[in-house]
Amino acid sequence: EIRLKKTKLLINANAQSISLFHPKSYVANNVIIGKGSVVFAGSVVQPNSRLGIANIINSTASVDHDCELGDGVHICPGAHIAGNVKIGDECMVGVGSSIINGINLGEKSKIGAGSVVIRDVTKSTTVVGVPAFPV
Repeated sequence: EIRLKKTKLLINANAQSISLFHPKSYVANNVIIGKGSVVFAGSVVQPNSRLGIANIINSTASVDHDCELGDGVHICPGAHIAGNVKIGDECMVGVGSSIINGINLGEKSKIGAGSVVIRDVTKSTTVVGVPAFPV
């Protein structure tokens, strides 16, 4: 939340804001990534994906084809997002979790570490487990 607020302040002030990509990450050439985002070592972002501003794609995480991530999203280390997933603003996908194809995560939802998401998650909901269930 703080990262997103600070990035928006910089953008609104017309300050230069960039996205950073570790040299050992892979980002397909047609991916759109908003300002202030970071892609860490070993991470992969596949074709036709769109990431909002102030996103973190942490170490060894993957975002597959045709995904849409809102603003201020954090994909934690080792998390895997399958194709055509839509993730709302300020979501967190926990360490080592997996999201299957075509899932929608509502804004400010949280996915617990190691969870497997096989159903849509509503706004401001935390889910955990295999399969993931609300807590």
